[in-house]
Amino acid sequence: MAAPFPGSRDFSLFQLLFQKAPLGMAIVESATGRFLAANPRLGQILGYTPDELLDLTFLDLTHSDHVAADLLSVVELASGAVEEIVKEKRYLHRSGRVVWARLRMVLLPADPEETIRHLALVEDITESKNAEAERVRLLQESHQARKMESLGFLVAGVAHNINNVLAVALGTASMGEQLAVEPWDQEAYQSIGKVCRRGRDVVKSLIQFSKTTLSSQAPFELHALVQDVRALLDNTTGNRVRNLALLQEGPVWIHGDAGSFNLALVNLCLNAVEAMPDGGTLALRTASPGGDWVDVSVEDSGRGMAAEVLDHVLEPFFTTKEGPGAGLGLSMVYGVIKAHGGTMDIASEPGRGTTVKLRLPRIPAPVQDEPARAAVAPHALRSVLLVDDDEDVRTLMVRMLRKSGLARVEAAEGGAQALAILASGAVPDLVILDQNMPGMSGLQVMAAIRERHPELPILFSSGQPDIEEWESLRRPGVAVISKPFSMEEIQAKLTEFRQGRA
Repeated sequence: MAAPFPGSRDFSLFQLLFQKAPLGMAIVESATGRFLAANPRLGQILGYTPDELLDLTFLDLTHSDHVAADLLSVVELASGAVEEIVKEKRYLHRSGRVVWARLRMVLLPADPEETIRHLALVEDITESKNAEAERVRLLQESHQARKMESLGFLVAGVAHNINNVLAVALGTASMGEQLAVEPWDQEAYQSIGKVCRRGRDVVKSLIQFSKTTLSSQAPFELHALVQDVRALLDNTTGNRVRNLALLQEGPVWIHGDAGSFNLALVNLCLNAVEAMPDGGTLALRTASPGGDWVDVSVEDSGRGMAAEVLDHVLEPFFTTKEGPGAGLGLSMVYGVIKAHGGTMDIASEPGRGTTVKLRLPRIPAPVQDEPARAAVAPHALRSVLLVDDDEDVRTLMVRMLRKSGLARVEAAEGGAQALAILASGAVPDLVILDQNMPGMSGLQVMAAIRERHPELPILFSSGQPDIEEWESLRRPGVAVISKPFSMEEIQAKLTEFRQGRA
């Protein structure tokens, strides 16, 4: 191999350092990018022997994102505009993986008749780059978690207040429907009730996006849930979208919250339908990637998303939809899947559709063994103590309870007043408690009541959307009804207490 070093002096010392250097080193012909010499360390970094590198150019080994910038750097060096350039870039290893490197390019002195050459010093910084990328990912994930937690507190408070408003509307409508004689009056009250229930479902789904844990967990069969979602789509998308369920054979069991997962899957499907305004195909697919995992994919043939949109789709309130929209869908789905111990991956290209793949841990089929439930004696209901800080809700519930056959209904606007009533000796057959109240919460009031009256039945009536999932309320003699509720729903709860099923 001809000596590639400029000049005619003895470069033996330089050659020794060149061969033994811990950095990758090369002499490059600036005009062509051809390697004139390469040391063993550069070969190790890029996966070639030094002799193999002599048949390549630096462009052959450069990631496409850096080719233009590298060409400009060589021009700057060759023209004498700069004598040295330092930058970070990506090389392509022989195996195809990406190698991050810190590159220093130094123009070598040359006589006018000699070819312009430069020295390239290459330091492999892949490990530190990957570590930095992981650190940034963890910081972003932590930031996302804090943001979701803050939004969760905000949404929970708003949801409670909205549910109190809906409680008055739904309760009044259901009472009016029972009393109405004319068919058109009944239809009007039914319409109000239907709208209120829809609002209740919206509020419940809104609270889901902020969840990072699941309060209620049980085994559920994944394929049955997917088929239910597919049936819902068939009934709502008409002939515009072709809905497919491509499921692996046999049942697949998941441990988690079936309601939350159903909501997440429906949300993904609605996004897919919206991405196909002119029709298309939506496929729900399951597959086993190996181990104790199952993949659930939602694939559409819609418009797809550009890379800059994909970078932001999991952010709360990010939306590409025109007009009003919460923009909570994908962030909600991400929170639910993460709470199930799973992962979510989104692949999309403009004009080529979108695939959202959910990977979830699967469990063996559960043994159907129903645990024994503690018996509660049937209970005659004649009197109720109602505790709620909202005056409108109190007024309506007193009317609803009296219409449900309770002879004596006493109302308290807070925990302190309720405990004072009980201390006076007026012990009712049932206490109905709101949870979010100033001063004492419903749980605090229940704890104080149970100290003196451990067997007194308690019904939690709260606008907090997830209260039915609280473990602290899963005990004999305690039941939950979420606001808003209708006359039929409160009467059904009262019947549970009367029959000892609460």
